[in-house]
This record gives sequence, C-alpha cells and structure tokens, in this order.
Amino acid sequence: MLIILEKDHQGLGKKGDVKDVKKGYALNYLLPNSIASIATEKRVLKLAALIEAQKDQQVKVAEKAGELQKELEGKTFEMKENATKEGKLYGSVSENTVLEVIKEATGHELTVDNIKMDTVKELGEYKITLSFTKDVETEITINVIKS
Repeated sequence: MLIILEKDHQGLGKKGDVKDVKKGYALNYLLPNSIASIATEKRVLKLAALIEAQKDQQVKVAEKAGELQKELEGKTFEMKENATKEGKLYGSVSENTVLEVIKEATGHELTVDNIKMDTVKELGEYKITLSFTKDVETEITINVIKS
C-alpha cells in the first residue's frame, strides 16, 4: 500500500516521502496515529507541487543570502560606547546592539540567529561572523570606540 509520510518516522523516512508498506502496518499503525496518509494520485500531485514551491523558495533565499554576503563582506562598523579610562565598557556590546548598527548603516534587518559573536566588554576591534544560510557566511568587523 502506498502512503505519504506526514511526519518523520525513524526507519521509514522523512515527512513527504512516498513509501510502499504492508497494508496492515498502514491501516493499523501509520494511519490511525497520523504518521501517514494514503497516497492517492491527487495527494501525490499536490505533494510534488509543494516540493517544487519549496525548491523555488530555497533558491530565492540563497540568492538573497549571496547578495547580503557580497554587500556586507569585509565591512567595518564603528560603535561609540561609554568606557572607563582602562578601556572597559560600562555595559557590553551584544548581538542586538550590533544588529541595530548594521540596520542603521545598511537598511538590512537581520536576526540574532544570523550573528555569531561573544559579548564585547572592552574597547577595540572585533571580528564577527554573519551566517545567512548553512553555506553562506561572511565576516565583518566592529570597532568599539570611546564616546
């Protein structure tokens, strides 16, 4: 019996896979537990269209990530912060602070998920990695100076 998996199932496959299983397994376990649905022609065509739409969206996301990478790669952003005479900040520079500076300078709104950095607590230059997809990353520099 042909089924379409509605959820990932260990040993059987991932969501959206079309599998041929024994009729009793499908009727007594997979279907009642909403793990799978019967693979009718209409559902298989709908699934194919959905997969095609997801591929198109992934291509668009990859293109946008590539554009952002080219625009931000190697840029330096300056941040003025209050600090002691020894160069220690009264507060700290967090991911959100850096994201605000990037948004002001470029107009691009990124999320905390896009940034990889440690909290900055002293004046100086720091390298920060921005990750747009698992394959597209770029490195920027922030220069924290005394205000």
